[in-house]
Amino acid sequence: MKDEKKTRKQLISELAELRKIDELEKVETERKRVEEAYRTVVEHSLQGLVMVQDFRFVVANQAFAEISGYTIEELLSLSPEEVKAVVHPEDQALVWGRFRDRVAGKPMPPRYEYRGIRKDGTVRWLEMFANAIEYHGRPAVQAVILDITERKRAEEEIRRRITELAAFEEIGRAIASTMKLDELWELIYHQTCRVMEVSAFYIGLYDQEREEVHFVIDMLHGEHRPEVEKARRFAEGRTEYIIRTKKPVLIQGDVQETYDRLGIVSADKRSKALAGAPIIAGDEVIGVLAVQNYERDDAYDEHTIELLSTIADQAAIAIENARLYEET
Repeated sequence: MKDEKKTRKQLISELAELRKIDELEKVETERKRVEEAYRTVVEHSLQGLVMVQDFRFVVANQAFAEISGYTIEELLSLSPEEVKAVVHPEDQALVWGRFRDRVAGKPMPPRYEYRGIRKDGTVRWLEMFANAIEYHGRPAVQAVILDITERKRAEEEIRRRITELAAFEEIGRAIASTMKLDELWELIYHQTCRVMEVSAFYIGLYDQEREEVHFVIDMLHGEHRPEVEKARRFAEGRTEYIIRTKKPVLIQGDVQETYDRLGIVSADKRSKALAGAPIIAGDEVIGVLAVQNYERDDAYDEHTIELLSTIADQAAIAIENARLYEET
């Protein structure tokens, strides 16, 4: 009987052990099912999905690979320093500072924008939604990442248009309220600087009878250029070219080559880009408004010409108003 009771205890113990094993197998099966489901979601998501642990990508999907320019295999093999470098240097403090704080359990905003560096070195604006999780028993951060570059460009374009409209409105108000042209030239200069990059700026008025160009304002890096002649004989310069052709001009890239091709003689060898527009009253060109950039050869484009032409039209109105005032 004693041996029979012992055998029964052993059977109960063995049965309990089998039940534990069965439960563990169920848990493991469920874990694998969840991991497989998560992997499927990650792989097929149209949004970039990543998981970062110890400054390494431990999970990444194809959508994020396309955003970053790397393959999934390359992303998973990046060193911690290489992972940090996929974020623009100016945004690393934000992104990786929040990563550390989030892993440490500190409350962090789930969403933020930053600039990412693609494998080819190009910069893209990205939007991240992140949260802290445990991955294989250790803290990690999982994130959904969207490429918002086009949205940022659209927002920047709207801001730019608003700034341009405000500048035109300010110039228009000045034209309507003052006959002091010296003050108006200064205002046009400052408003022009609001809507484009300017290293040098000038307005030259054309005196057809004397065959002279009179520079009513000539600015270099925010200061008046005292060494520049206030008036000069009509010659072969950039200003004269615009007066002769009655058309705006955009010069960029190899500036000297363009000068040679157009027959322009200029002593200024520093310009990497120039844009100028004629100031026209009636059918006659009465002056030129021009800007130059000494740092970038891509600083100006056709939109710059549109802006300058609009400002030149306003300058023409101001000049005509002043002349009528003098005659009166």
